[in-house]
Amino acid sequence: MSKLENMNIDLSMVSLEHMQMTPNNDGSYRVIVGAFNVWSGNGHFFEMTEGIRALYAEDSVLQQRVRSGDVFVEEGHPPYIPGMDVIVYLESLMTLTESKVCGQITYLKLDDEPTAVIGHREPIYLVRADIKPYGPRKAVLEKSFRDPTANTAFSVRGLNHAKRIAGMLHKEIHTIMTYDYVARPGINVASKASWENMSLEGLDIALSGMDMNRLKERLDARLEGATESESLLINHIRDAMDTCDTGDCIYKVW
Repeated sequence: MSKLENMNIDLSMVSLEHMQMTPNNDGSYRVIVGAFNVWSGNGHFFEMTEGIRALYAEDSVLQQRVRSGDVFVEEGHPPYIPGMDVIVYLESLMTLTESKVCGQITYLKLDDEPTAVIGHREPIYLVRADIKPYGPRKAVLEKSFRDPTANTAFSVRGLNHAKRIAGMLHKEIHTIMTYDYVARPGINVASKASWENMSLEGLDIALSGMDMNRLKERLDARLEGATESESLLINHIRDAMDTCDTGDCIYKVW
């Protein structure tokens, strides 16, 4: 068994509902956008590792992009169409669709210590963010934040390594492009006030060795003409891919 079986796309959701939120002085809202050391509704375990800590560290590529104001929230994930070329889809995850921008992440922090959450077997590590409504679709996000009956959910747009331990799929996210605002979470009942209702769902696409080589070629091509922030993200993905062992992985969407 290889150490790392494949690299997957991860779009994992956290929902917030039944509470009108109060903005910070700068107009942003403090929310929970993710969690680690947690099982998803599909029986996949999102690991909390030193690599995850490094991903959110102050000197990380992700935090550099946050500080430079280059991490924008879009309304909905880039759509995946069955049969779509996987490289075309991966490139769409790295592309900002300006007409869909509804917010900007101005702060992002992984908790130093875990939190005991009802319904979870082990304490989990929460990811907190300040998200400011921004862009052409900002009114949609602002309304959702302020509406006590609205379901406000965020979903990470990123890449992860996956491996099997005792027959269970364990995932470690190594790249985060952004967190998107999504219409519905992976569960029917969720609460802005109650962390125990957090969920993790997603789209999972395993890449074959051939896909990996094609993706590396496309990443190299995207570097030409890329902004400094885009170059940081592209090089980070490229470096992470070099640590991923692949065979001909099974393509799957769930």
